[in-house]
Amino acid sequence: MWTGRQAFERIEKAIMNLHRQETELDSALASATAEAERLRKERNAAFGNWHALNSMKSLRTDWSKISTPVKGEPLSFWSRDAIGLKS
Repeated sequence: MWTGRQAFERIEKAIMNLHRQETELDSALASATAEAERLRKERNAAFGNWHALNSMKSLRTDWSKISTPVKGEPLSFWSRDAIGLKS
């Protein structure tokens, strides 16, 4: 049979263990929250990069701005660039 003092000590130890576990859980939660925020920012940055690249695919050459060269004349740098020819 336990004495009142022994029961009280066990209850105090149990409460101290619960406080320690609560502190560990608070720390784990804060860490997980920070990691989630970091991943959210990383995802948003990646999506922004993807969106920028995807919108560049929709760019088309405006053929009306490319001058028609006279037969025998070389294409200008800008005309070659506009139609995707390498210099």
